[in-house]
Amino acid sequence: MKLTEKQVEDLVWEGEVVKTTEGENRRWSRTITSIVKIDSKYYEIHWDEGLTENNENYYPEQEAIEVKSVEKTIIVKEWIPVKKGN
Repeated sequence: MKLTEKQVEDLVWEGEVVKTTEGENRRWSRTITSIVKIDSKYYEIHWDEGLTENNENYYPEQEAIEVKSVEKTIIVKEWIPVKKGN
């Protein structure tokens, strides 16, 4: 889905954002990835957040990629003391 700068900005502030992930901090801005819901579908959009009052947010024109959520199971291996005796 092709989005203009204005559409990206509107989605970030007025759309249904279901997840936001902060990326790398650069000198004056930080990369942000947002998952937004549009007409019962989910799309990933990217934008930059200004880190000072002198730096505005940047909402680039982009091709938003449709995404879906998946569940992952994570197995954690722990080591515990072995009981002796009995």
